[in-house]
Amino acid sequence: MTCVAAACADSHSLSFISLSKTYPYTRAHAPNTHPTYAPRDSAVNSSCVRVAGKESLDAMIGEGWEVRDRMTLQPLLPSAQSLRLASVDFATGRLRFSTPLPATVKPHDLVASLSRPAEVLVRNSSFWGNLGHGVRIKSDNATVQGCRFGYNSFMSVLMVPDGAFWMSSGAVRNATVTGCTIERGGIWADAQYDVDATSITVTAYVPAGTSAGGEPEGSAPLAVGAVNQGITISNNSVIQAQGVGTAFLFRATTDYAVTGNRVMWDRANTSNRLVHALNSKGLSYNNTCIYGQEQVPC
Repeated sequence: MTCVAAACADSHSLSFISLSKTYPYTRAHAPNTHPTYAPRDSAVNSSCVRVAGKESLDAMIGEGWEVRDRMTLQPLLPSAQSLRLASVDFATGRLRFSTPLPATVKPHDLVASLSRPAEVLVRNSSFWGNLGHGVRIKSDNATVQGCRFGYNSFMSVLMVPDGAFWMSSGAVRNATVTGCTIERGGIWADAQYDVDATSITVTAYVPAGTSAGGEPEGSAPLAVGAVNQGITISNNSVIQAQGVGTAFLFRATTDYAVTGNRVMWDRANTSNRLVHALNSKGLSYNNTCIYGQEQVPC
């Protein structure tokens, strides 16, 4: 369970693995790192925060924590700095850091543990006919290799740091999907987290705005800026579901690479495209696109 402000979201559908273990998972979403988010509930420059939902608190003295702006998911500390946990009261859910929080931190911004797995591996697994996604990644250094996806209701692979709903990641960095077979993923042809239905979506989710009382509300894809980095989609074989024009969508992502993929659509359509990039930068090269039986430029 992960928490922000006074409310917690039950995230039992998100799973966690680490240390390069193979994940023989065939039913639900995977994999996911799950740092606990906490609200800042005291004065500017305070070194304390309190976690709503203290029963789920997982913290260790001395570990590093980060702070992110909830509306942009941008870090509020320089990249080489983090908050060090000095003490924790599990009874009250109160955390004290060795230094004050930055003065720029607002009441609904996010504080998260940096304790994450060194590597996540999903290999030679089947994700078939799920009422949801195939794999949902919210982790650094994740690899999905040699897997088989088919007839999942939504996209086969979703990478999504989320400050609006699940509260379960600050960014996805250095993630790879390679050597997989995707057969008609996203059969509901529902864009869900962004503007296009896809086979693979890399995006970022934030509150859509704030209420008159200053509370974050709603949810929307991040429209400006980038948080994800170093995403590679390579050497996959994809058969697009009917009504799913975009194969791969990138939002809020830098340094993506799409290469060596073979993507097939049933017929030519103006909505067909290999890559749809939104506030993102990267490269797409050496891919093969086929409409029906005809190979066309990607």
